[in-house]
Amino acid sequence: MPLDSQAPTLAPAALPTPGRLIALPLVLGLGVLIASFLKSDLTQNDFERFDDLRLTFLFFALIGAACFAYAALWRERPALSAKIVMGTALVGGALLVASFPVGSKDVFLYAFIGKVWGTYHTNPYTTPPAAFIADPWQPFAQVIWAQQPTPYGPLFLWQTRLVDGLAAGRLFAAVWMHKAIAAAALAGALVVATQLMDAAANERWYRIALLAWNPLLLFESAGNGHNDAVMLLLVLGAVRLHRSGGLGRWLCTPTALALAIWYKWYAVLFVPAFVLAAYRDAGCTVLRRWIIMLVVVVLASGALLLAPLGEALPLVAQRLGAHENLRQVFPLQLSPLLAALLWGLEATGQVGGGWPLMWFDVIRLGLFALAALLVLILQWRGKLGLIESLCGLSVAFTSLLVTVLWPWHLEVPVALALIAATPAWRGLGVLLTLMGLLSYFFTFVWATVSLAAVAAALWILRRLGRVANSVA
Repeated sequence: MPLDSQAPTLAPAALPTPGRLIALPLVLGLGVLIASFLKSDLTQNDFERFDDLRLTFLFFALIGAACFAYAALWRERPALSAKIVMGTALVGGALLVASFPVGSKDVFLYAFIGKVWGTYHTNPYTTPPAAFIADPWQPFAQVIWAQQPTPYGPLFLWQTRLVDGLAAGRLFAAVWMHKAIAAAALAGALVVATQLMDAAANERWYRIALLAWNPLLLFESAGNGHNDAVMLLLVLGAVRLHRSGGLGRWLCTPTALALAIWYKWYAVLFVPAFVLAAYRDAGCTVLRRWIIMLVVVVLASGALLLAPLGEALPLVAQRLGAHENLRQVFPLQLSPLLAALLWGLEATGQVGGGWPLMWFDVIRLGLFALAALLVLILQWRGKLGLIESLCGLSVAFTSLLVTVLWPWHLEVPVALALIAATPAWRGLGVLLTLMGLLSYFFTFVWATVSLAAVAAALWILRRLGRVANSVA
């Protein structure tokens, strides 16, 4: 069943503006803000450590209601104004910024990474936060990732160091600064996205609402402070500069892309799509300038960013080769595709020996290479635009390479899918949003199965309704 098969054909301007849809960001923000401070022990105040089922069910109800309302927004396509969309998004985002980060402890690790470098004057690429066992911040950083050196790029490390200096030893000040940066980056990404959307006048603000009111993007950026929003802003900025042509295409686009790479490493996967776009849109001469500029900016900015970190480059390469999200396998945190692959290999006895997951690694890497190649071929032939190609690469990466998949990993593919021109891509963005949010309480596999069951039930009910109407 096509992703957009349930979308009505009635023009958005002909539909009313239901108040329940407008309340989506407000109810989510206010509900999370109140519920996030109900637990007295803030060191255990996240989804993985709730020991009160009532609190767990409260958040499940909030997230479930947000999923339902967002699906309704996608299906009903109401008429919306700029004032309603942007005002509601700003208020809902502000409420989430004020909330306690209950989705994960990553933002506390961001603060601790800054302290490792800024306060303890130690290289975060060699020393994990867990090494400072007597630090008073340790109770807030009791997660497995705190036992490993940082996996992030040096541009993000400079952010953590700046925040650490401004926070002056105050943990919550550092945490909320990171949350504010993520929220501001999401707001900036939204502004750029409005310039990239190819939307008809009668559906423009509905399309923007799908992005601005997206509960996954709001919750993970404004609520939990994840740094994916900054990389998203840099990538979208690169796309906007590419479309501007001229100097912006061959000078500013590689610069923005280089900064995205030094912020979060996996932005390097987007380089081939930009190379193809530069060649198709401007020819070989501009492409040569583009490649030279990218190499120069990557090397120059990398040398500048890594200079204070000593012999960091070999350590960075070592960390990337053994990144926990690409090497360690958490069966409950696999994408549906990788979970099916692992279960199939286990059922056929192909797991074990000196390299227990050999076939798992070989197949998933091969599938990713094929998927990426297919996306780039379609882009080369003009079947996909730059935004769609970037989205396809991002989806292939998260679903086939990442073996510890968390909801916030879907921020970039969700945003790109919602910006894309065709309804099918937007349907994919909605589907990934619902999967990501529901995975907090199920697994990605069971979230997918649940959504498929609901979609099948709705389709059956719709068919039965049509049959009853025809008989009547």
